Parts: sequence; C-alpha cells; structure tokens
Amino acid sequence: MSKKKTSGIRLVCLGSSAMQVTGSCWLLEFRKDDGELSRQIIECGLPQGDSTILESYNSMQRQTNAVLSYIPTVENLFLCHPHVDHTGLVPLFNSSNGFEGKILGSKQCLEITKELLKDCCYVHRKNVDYLKSRGKKKKLIYSEPQLYDCLSHFEWTAADGEPVEINSNLKVIFRPNSHTVGSHNITFLIKEYKLNRWKSVTYTSDMGSQINRDLTPYLTIQDIPVKGNVLISEATYSTSDRAMTRNMAISDREDLLTIIKEAMLNNRRVLLPVFAFSKAQTIATFLYDNLKDVNWFNEGDFNIIMDGVLMNNINMVYSRVLEGSDKEHFDEVMQWKKIVKFKEYGQTLNYLKTHKPGIILASSGFLENGKIGLYLPQIVGCSKDIIVINGYCSQSNEGSLAYKLLDAKQKTITFNIEGEKHTVLKRAKIYQQKSWSSHISNQELKELFASVNYDKIIIHHMDEDNKEVFVEECKDYISSKNKTTPLVAVGKHATEFIL
Repeated sequence: MSKKKTSGIRLVCLGSSAMQVTGSCWLLEFRKDDGELSRQIIECGLPQGDSTILESYNSMQRQTNAVLSYIPTVENLFLCHPHVDHTGLVPLFNSSNGFEGKILGSKQCLEITKELLKDCCYVHRKNVDYLKSRGKKKKLIYSEPQLYDCLSHFEWTAADGEPVEINSNLKVIFRPNSHTVGSHNITFLIKEYKLNRWKSVTYTSDMGSQINRDLTPYLTIQDIPVKGNVLISEATYSTSDRAMTRNMAISDREDLLTIIKEAMLNNRRVLLPVFAFSKAQTIATFLYDNLKDVNWFNEGDFNIIMDGVLMNNINMVYSRVLEGSDKEHFDEVMQWKKIVKFKEYGQTLNYLKTHKPGIILASSGFLENGKIGLYLPQIVGCSKDIIVINGYCSQSNEGSLAYKLLDAKQKTITFNIEGEKHTVLKRAKIYQQKSWSSHISNQELKELFASVNYDKIIIHHMDEDNKEVFVEECKDYISSKNKTTPLVAVGKHATEFIL
C-alpha cells in the first residue's frame, strides 16, 4: 500500500461479492484533518454457495486473509443488515486479532445478527471437526471466545435518517431498506483531507422489492438517497429469470392457501423450507393472518411447526426489537395456539413419524444446510405429502438438492444421513413459488439507477456469468431516460476506486 498522502477517498471491495452474490465486505479509507489514516469496514460477510464443506472452508479462509491485516487499524465496522453473507465473518473483529474499535448498526440489526453469528460459530466448529475427521488439517478460523469478544464491541446507533458523527471527518446516516427487519442502507459523509469539502458515498446493502413489500409484514418503507457522489449497489437479482410481478405475488399466496387447505383436509403434510430469519416469521404471520379466523383450520387436528433453535431464538428477538403495532402483531402470531415451537430436531422427527397432517417450517431455505436434510427423506417418499419451495434456491446447480427436487426427470433422490446414503423414490408433490423473495428485482434495479443522480454507480454482489450483460442493460436503460451516469461493475481486476 502506498504511504503517499492524498486527498482521495479510497474504496476497496475486499469480499467475494466482487465475483458473486455473497461475501460483502468493503474498506473505506480517507485521511483526517491531522493527516492520520482513517479506516472503516462496511459489512464482513460469509461466502456461500460452495458444493462441499472443504470448498466452503477454503472460501471462508480466502475472505479472512483479505480482511485480517486491516483489522488492527480499523476504527469501526458498520453492519447494514443481519444476513450472514453480510455478517458471517464479523467474529474476526475481536481483540486477539487486534480490533479495538466499535461494531455499529441499528438495534434490530445487531440483536438479530448476534443470534445468526452464534449459529455460524456452531456450524463452523462442526465443519472443522468434520474436516479433521477426514484427515484435513484445518483449524478454526475463529473460536467461540473470539465470537463473544466480538459481540462486546457491538454498539447500537441511531437509524432514523439523521447524521451521526463518527469523527471530525466522518458522519454516517442509516436509512431503512425494505429487505428484512433490521435492514438499512448507509451514507458516509466524508470531509476531504485539508479541504472544507464533503463527499458522500451511499452503500445500499441488500434492498427490498416494492412489488411485494406491502404483502410482507414488519418492513419499513425503503429510503435510498437520490443523489451523491458514489452509489455502491447490490445486484443480487441481476438476471431476468428471477423476475416477479405483482400478480405473481398475489397468485402465489392464494395458491399456498389452496394447497394448505387441500392438504390439511386430506390428512397430508406440507413442508415449507424457509430461512430461520425473516422468511420463517413472514410465512408464520401470513398463515396467522389468513387462517386464524377460519373454522376448518382452527377445529382441525393439525398445527404449524416452527422448527429449530435458531428460528425460535430469532422469534424471541423479534418480540424484543419490534415496536408498536408490529410488536403487537408478531406477539399475537407467536401466541396463536396453532403454532408449536420445537427447538430439538428430535421433536420434529418424532412428529413426522406420526404422519399427522400439519405444516412444517424448517430451515434452511437454500435446502443445503440445517435440519431440512433430515426431514426431507420423511416427506419426499410419501405420495400424500407436499413440499413448497419459496423464493430462490440453487436449482441451476445440477448437483443441488433443489435441482433434484424440481427436475421432473429425477425419479429418486439420495440423501446422506449421518454418513449413510439412503435413496428415496420421489413421490411427494413439489411446488415452487418465486414471489416470496425479499430482494429488489432486475427491473427495479434498472429503474433505481436511472432515477438517481450520482457521479458514479458501482455494482457488486451479482452473478459473474451475467455481469457484462446486466451492466450493458443498465447502461441502455439509463441512456433511454436521457441520463449519462457512469456505471461500473466490481470484478476480479477492478476492486479499488478513488474518489
């Protein structure tokens, strides 16, 4: 790194989001009035999507290597929303790695993130133990004591759209996104070195879609600043095949209610793979709002199972961090007699063995992790049962479980259960609904880029295979609105930007 003092503001994409849709992590660097270098980190996410535990560990190690040397000199780490592809490597910011700063975010964001990081730590330790048992000499990238040290650096900050002074040369403004509970974008107001001139950098983190926002509870109205110097934007849904419409969103929800009614009245089970955070609470609330006053459902001998330690811990955090009518609404959902909370996966397995009709919410929504792999064999082979896959899953990967479930040509599925392979004939009915996603859509991204006034737009957090196509589509759309905003994509050889 050059030692030369400049008035420039330096932005570096340190994470795997330069090449894919996970692993967000950015360095913000500038000089204060006294000439000292100020370093801030924006998010520190976990790379996801690898096919094996070893590949996942290696990706995690690469991202760690990219971040580790900066940690002793980082003043603050800013968190914008809780999903682990934005927070999963936050435990690296601990005292033993030289971190002495603060980890800042909204109350909702930080409290939910704590629970997700505890789960990440548990999974990481299990994965390392597994690799060791297979002869791989792998060490913990971070330990449980380091995690709890990291959590001691958490500090709530205002997220009300007003500037918060960090130091004499830096102010930040957190504004709401409608992606999840606790999601925000953040604007950095930076005074240039030796100049009484301020520049602004807005980092969107993950944004929510306005197509289904009013159908998703507990979200606030998204507020993306319309002007500034630089906009760093996610582009998770850069491909048009993930597009959804308002009619699709309404139809999917109506169809889900129809599927559930048909299933319950015919003694069937419905398995809903969900994320323990956000999707589980969204669907539980949807079921409550639409079935709480329905006689056939209330009088029937069936329940809604909310499965797992993490999901139920997140439920408790929601009750603590939601406010006003949102809190009242969610507490009503949790107190509904039809919802049964199982923290031990053995409880859910025993429930499945009874073949009682019911609705099971189990993680993970990607169908790649969590206890869902233990429950699917109980459902897949039963012709009476139903699986409803909602939102995005890795169905483009022919080796993925989601692909095998949705591929009509695939007649059997082999599950690995505690080291033993079990092949199951695929008999269950399987549906997919794509409109439950909480991500801003392809078209909405283009409209956003054309509507704002920035000196430059930088996009990351997108599929590498579609990057060039999406960038050209965006440039064409911006041009069609008679604007000329420069737009660039982060890539393997384009990770550093100077203002």
